[in-house]
Amino acid sequence: MKQLIRPLLPTVVGSVLALSSLSSTAAISDSLTVFSPNGSVFASVSVDEANHKGADIIILDIPGIVDANLFGDYTAVVDPDGTLSDIFGINVNSGGAPVLAFESGSLASPIPNAASLLLGATFVVPEGSGFLDATTYLKPELQREGYTAQFFSDPGVPSSVPDTGATGAFLGVALTGIAFVRRKLSK
Repeated sequence: MKQLIRPLLPTVVGSVLALSSLSSTAAISDSLTVFSPNGSVFASVSVDEANHKGADIIILDIPGIVDANLFGDYTAVVDPDGTLSDIFGINVNSGGAPVLAFESGSLASPIPNAASLLLGATFVVPEGSGFLDATTYLKPELQREGYTAQFFSDPGVPSSVPDTGATGAFLGVALTGIAFVRRKLSK
């Protein structure tokens, strides 16, 4: 029995990896993440490309972690052409408590009143690599303890590194090929 299963193992594993990569999830468009002092994710909220309608305010609904004195001081993220891409900072949740939040525009749904929001921004930063520091919006006590916050905005630039779905597919094809060659050589 072992002799029958062993030669088939690379084929089965390769096929499973190749098929599993076909059911990939939508790519994250924008996210706001708070990290604990040890670097693990404390809290995070994101939107993905498939469900992103644009011009929605996305709230990381954890009251008590932000510096409420910075309400109204937001960061505007601008595209290379100077248009407003995203805004992040402090907003209020449904109960009126200050929380971290972001608003993300898209080509189909730009952020309303973008010009006036851009003029009123405390910080204006280029989209760049996509990763932007948002630690300043956390309570000073949390910052002293080592908590950090990061906003990610998809810069829309294709990555030179293949996504995990492509990597899984390539690995699956390679393992299937190795199993095929191995089987040919053993006959």
